[in-house]
Amino acid sequence: MRQLNIRVPETVLERMKIRAAERRQTVQDYVTTLIVCDLDAERAAAASFVAGVLERDGAWLDELEAR
Repeated sequence: MRQLNIRVPETVLERMKIRAAERRQTVQDYVTTLIVCDLDAERAAAASFVAGVLERDGAWLDELEAR
């Protein structure tokens, strides 16, 4: 894994430290958890979108494949 160094305002860092401590995590682990949750949410949104398109356009796709 590669380390990413970013600058955040001191108030943000303090809130992150508090939330990490509440979860008994290091700040690095807490930030990693946030990133993973965001990626999971993006994947779920994409899967939902694709499922909606397939449901909506399923008949059109069947017709297209039949050609």
